[in-house]
Amino acid sequence: MLKIGLAQLNPVIGDIDGNCAKIHDFIRDAVSRDVELLVFPELTVTGYLPQDLLFSKQFIDDNVKGLQQILPHVPQNLITVIGFAERVSGKVYNGAALIQGGKIIDKRYKTLLPNYDVFDEKRYFHSAESNLPVPVTINGKSFFLGVEICEDLWDADSDIKITEQLANDGAELIVNLSASPFEYNKRDVRRELMIGKVKKIKKPFLLVNQSGGQDEFVFDGNSMMLDASGNVIAW
Repeated sequence: MLKIGLAQLNPVIGDIDGNCAKIHDFIRDAVSRDVELLVFPELTVTGYLPQDLLFSKQFIDDNVKGLQQILPHVPQNLITVIGFAERVSGKVYNGAALIQGGKIIDKRYKTLLPNYDVFDEKRYFHSAESNLPVPVTINGKSFFLGVEICEDLWDADSDIKITEQLANDGAELIVNLSASPFEYNKRDVRRELMIGKVKKIKKPFLLVNQSGGQDEFVFDGNSMMLDASGNVIAW
C-alpha cells in the first residue's frame, strides 16, 4: 500500500517565488501526514501557460532555481513530482521533476503538445524524444512509475499513445500532471477518458489538475485517482 497525495493548487503565472512557497507548504503538510508520493500539476513552478515568458532565458533559469530551492525540503521517504520548464541543449521542454531525499532523481518531458483552440504549446516547447517509466523505491517499496503531462492523455488524434506505451514498458502506476481548463461537463469527460484508459491498461492512474484562474484560462481542479479496475477511489 502506498500513501499518495494529490497536490491540487492554484499557481500564479510568473510568480515563481510565490508558487514555490505554495509547493513548500504542500510538501510540509504531506510530510506531516506520512505521504509517500506527492504529485503536483503541470508547470506548477511557472504557472500555466507563461507564453512568451518562456522565450526569456532568465525566466527559465529562475524557474529552475526555484525548483532547486524546493529540494532540501523533500525527505528520503517522500517522492514528489513537480511540473516545471527546462532548457536542454537550447530546447525548452514542459517537464516533470521527480524529487526524493533532497535531489532530483529523474525527469520526464511532455510528448504531445496541444496546438489548437487556446493552446499554442508548439510555439514554446519541444516534444520529448522518449518517455520510459521511472524505477523508484519508497520506504522499501519498489515499482515503476509512469509520468505523463496533460495532453499525453488526450491522444485521440495522435498515433502516439503515451499511456499505453508507459503501461507496455512496465509502468505499475501512471501519474498525469495537468493544467486542463474548465468547460461545461469537462470533469465528466476527463473522468470517462481516464476510465477508458485504465480499462485498457489495467493499471492505477491518477491525474492532478491545476485550479483557479490564469488570464483567459479557468481551471476546475477535479483531480482524481482510479484503481486498476477503473473505479474512482479519490476525488
